[in-house]
Amino acid sequence: MTFQFVIPDPTSFSSGGNLYNQALMENLVKRGHRVIEQYQCGACLPEADRVFWDTLHLALLTTTNSHIPDPPGVLMAHADTTALRTAIPRLKAIGLTFLATGQFMVDLLLGEGIPSDRIFLLEPPVILPLPVRRDRVLQARERLSLAMASSLTEDKGLLEFFQLGANLGRPFSDHLRIDVFGDDRIDEGYARAIKAIWKSTAWKDIVSFRGLLPRLQFLDRLPGYDAFLSVSPSESYGMAIAEALSVGIPVLARSGGNVRNLVRDQENGLLFHDHHELINWLMQQPGQRHLPDPSNISSNDQPSPGQVTWDAFERWLVRRS
Repeated sequence: MTFQFVIPDPTSFSSGGNLYNQALMENLVKRGHRVIEQYQCGACLPEADRVFWDTLHLALLTTTNSHIPDPPGVLMAHADTTALRTAIPRLKAIGLTFLATGQFMVDLLLGEGIPSDRIFLLEPPVILPLPVRRDRVLQARERLSLAMASSLTEDKGLLEFFQLGANLGRPFSDHLRIDVFGDDRIDEGYARAIKAIWKSTAWKDIVSFRGLLPRLQFLDRLPGYDAFLSVSPSESYGMAIAEALSVGIPVLARSGGNVRNLVRDQENGLLFHDHHELINWLMQQPGQRHLPDPSNISSNDQPSPGQVTWDAFERWLVRRS
């Protein structure tokens, strides 16, 4: 089969969605299919048996397709956004199908009335293998060292996190260190707003923006931290969370989206209802912050994707064409 991918240019910025797109295309090529990448939005190619759309091109998809797309289209639902939820009735009407990246997204789409046969769950670990399990038994130090992997975009919640933190009190740099790894090119205006808050408050002594690292280098660094921090209000999957658990470090995270399918509160991490609750925990004195013991994060905590086979995926594509 021939598949057309209408996606962002992967060299323009780095994101989990871009990694997912590239891994999916590579796997399809290995299976003997032809893949055509299209970075500039244009017409669907007549030779394509299926057109995959990235969520970032959602506006184009909804404005250019007034009927069932030809060739048939599939939306790679990378993120739970207001734009996606608003567009779902339109996408349902034009006969689009959905590639969901987590069980949370499947449940969301079903709840919005999308028939189950128009949804396929293909979680990131199926195409982006998790690192080899590592045994890590180091106990957290008084100066808690946290890693974040987050693009500086609105859906990740960083701006609200820093704004609220600046109003709740002064964190102490000898008690807390946070390293943020992520791309600031996706939404440069939003990234500037985040860094402006950071520079004008006590967070500048605690948080370091480390920029981009190749995925394998980032995974090599992860075991050196006491925990992984996620402040996103809603993850469609949470690949970096899965990676942190795989290398044996606990996770501190907002409890929205797919996070609850990965993190068990008080066992392999701590779940927080909102930013306020999370920041209050971080600002406690070292002796009052209790992380789950990393030695108790067993191999069972390595997230295992559902029993998905490529044959089943290809049958779904053919059936929906």
